[in-house]
This record gives sequence, structure tokens and C-alpha cells, in this order.
Amino acid sequence: ETRKSSLGVVMRNWHPGPLAFQLTSDAFTYVYTQAILKSLDLIEKEIKSGKDPRQKWSASKRPKQTKNDLPTPLFCNPEYCVVNEVPSCLNYELPTYGIPGARVIGPNETLNPYRGQTQNWNIWQGTPGIWDSV
Repeated sequence: ETRKSSLGVVMRNWHPGPLAFQLTSDAFTYVYTQAILKSLDLIEKEIKSGKDPRQKWSASKRPKQTKNDLPTPLFCNPEYCVVNEVPSCLNYELPTYGIPGARVIGPNETLNPYRGQTQNWNIWQGTPGIWDSV
């Protein structure tokens, strides 16, 4: 009930409230919509001048940059630079593909600093449904 009555809150302690998420969403929507409209204006200008816009802006012709295309860094801590996988985020959703960059440590695992103490939680995952891999 408390949360229901605070939908107009921008911040709850240091967490964004519902209004902050809405504000951010609206701001991104506005910026992306303006970019799309500008893109359409540029495409329309090319078409009106008798040119094929795909010749000027085809993404398929743009070279893809890889790690090997970059210059050697002037300084880089090997802990961060000499890795086989790029860093990734913690993902609580299933299915998760690839190697997780971080994971939740269970209440009885050795890395849990509260192991052996009373904890009232456990890792829960719902039963996979037919649409989980779609």
C-alpha cells in the first residue's frame, strides 16, 4: 500500500522511484524519436535529389571494429586488459547463455560471508515455460 501511494516519487532513499524511471524512459524516447525524425529527413532529402540513400548510409559497408583494430594502450592493468572474455553483467533471468560474468552466491556457499549464520533466503528460479527461449 505504501508503494502504491508513492508512484509520483522521484527517489526512494538512493533508489529511483517510479517517477524517476518514467522520467528517464520519456527522455530516452524523446531523444530517439528526434534522431529517427532527423534520419528520415536526411533520407527523404537524398531520395528527392534522385540519390539512393543506401549508397550513402548502408550499415553493411561499414567496417566492424575489433580488439585487434585498436592501438596498444599506453597503460592498462593486466587484471582488466588481459582477459579472454569481455566483462558482462549479472543476469537473473533464464535461460542465460554463455559464461556468466557474475552470479548470486547461495546461502551455504563458501564465498558467502554470512555462511553458517541464520539466513532466511534461498535462490529461487521459476519452472521454465514453453516461451522462455523465444
